[in-house]
Amino acid sequence: MLTLRPTLGVSDRARSAASQIAPGVAYAVLDGLGPQAAQDHGAAHGALAMTTPGDASRVDGADVEAAIGATGASVIG
Repeated sequence: MLTLRPTLGVSDRARSAASQIAPGVAYAVLDGLGPQAAQDHGAAHGALAMTTPGDASRVDGADVEAAIGATGASVIG
């Protein structure tokens, strides 16, 4: 069973969420981390990308891992 994520505040709606979720999913799949990790990494990367301004992801693996373990809507400072 996959874990549901809380609603996040979106600050940049110009980009497609799917294009920001896919890198996290691909990372986990290519590393053989399993379906839950793929969902977690996709959701975390998508959330970080959609809650920070700009056209490109400015997060790294450490940011994604921190977001996976974060609680609440404010996952990046």
